[in-house]
Amino acid sequence: METKKQTAVEWLIKSLEKHEHDFEKGFTSLDDYIINVKWVKDQAKTLEKEQIKNAYDQMRCVGNCENGEQYYNETYKNNQ
Repeated sequence: METKKQTAVEWLIKSLEKHEHDFEKGFTSLDDYIINVKWVKDQAKTLEKEQIKNAYDQMRCVGNCENGEQYYNETYKNNQ
């Protein structure tokens, strides 16, 4: 059976919902909640970057890009 991969957005939503639940139930302090949310956002950005690079590496290179890393940097690096 093939396991469905999660997109960065799906992972982000699931992770934020877990931290929201823990905070609402009193399992996590406000300070820890804020730290956790910042960490989740950073991880989601990293995951999205990796998914973009992997997808690009799997298709034929078009234009002047040599690989997914170069494509990501030229396309998204200035947006961060």
